[in-house]
Amino acid sequence: MKNRILNVFRHRALVQALVARELKARYRSSILGFLWSFLNPLLLMGVYATVFTIFLRFGMPNYASFLLTGLLPWIWFSTSVNEATVSVVSGGNLIKKVMFPAEVLPLVCVLTNLIHYLLSLIILIPFLVLYGSPPPEKVLELTPDMLVSSNPVWLFLSFAILVVIQLIFTYGIGLALSALTVHLRDIQHIVLNLMTLWFFASPIIYPAMQLNSKQVPSALKSLAIDFNPIAYLVIAHHKIFILRIAPSPVELGAMLIGSLIVLFIGYSIFEKFRDSFDEEV
Repeated sequence: MKNRILNVFRHRALVQALVARELKARYRSSILGFLWSFLNPLLLMGVYATVFTIFLRFGMPNYASFLLTGLLPWIWFSTSVNEATVSVVSGGNLIKKVMFPAEVLPLVCVLTNLIHYLLSLIILIPFLVLYGSPPPEKVLELTPDMLVSSNPVWLFLSFAILVVIQLIFTYGIGLALSALTVHLRDIQHIVLNLMTLWFFASPIIYPAMQLNSKQVPSALKSLAIDFNPIAYLVIAHHKIFILRIAPSPVELGAMLIGSLIVLFIGYSIFEKFRDSFDEEV
């Protein structure tokens, strides 16, 4: 895996060119162009905020801020996974070229959506300032060690580490799914439906503390929080942007180790099926 990662780094110019091509192609013939990077998450947030504050009466002050903070990393993750799943199949013309590094195709999907995610932060921070954040006790169960705001430098550094963690985690999943989809095209349809379930099972439209109610079985709570890697990423975003508290080094270290394990598994699956790509695509 180390050699493959170094190989991707050696082909960084190719990755940059493919990412630039994807960015241009996505908004080609679009009047608003890159403005959709800001409009799409805002429109999606508007839909969910309307449903859960007006129709379903979700009781949280400044709920839109809470929703947008968790929605942005989810959009990056879900869109990347959906696109990476079919990246090898759709890139068959490139795969058949001599010495083309197939592992860059899922990476291009993740990096392209990372750029959209970083651009969307331009609207998140002013939105939180102007609209206001929900009360901290409505977001997470506060503990004494969380009551003191973190240093702004450590907040920024922890956010940068969090982005790297999500990048590694998403790339690992993308590698595995892209290789499996070459042999079983049904996977792309299964993934689309599983992503919907994963979204509602993650604390994005509701705070994690709500799962502590007696109405939620403990087994479901464990699946939604304890064994849900996206839950840790979303909660970390809530801490940084809403509570102004950085995740602890232990939390970040555990998430980093987990993401590296996922990357290792993803590369192992990708390597197992790599030799058959030419025949199947």
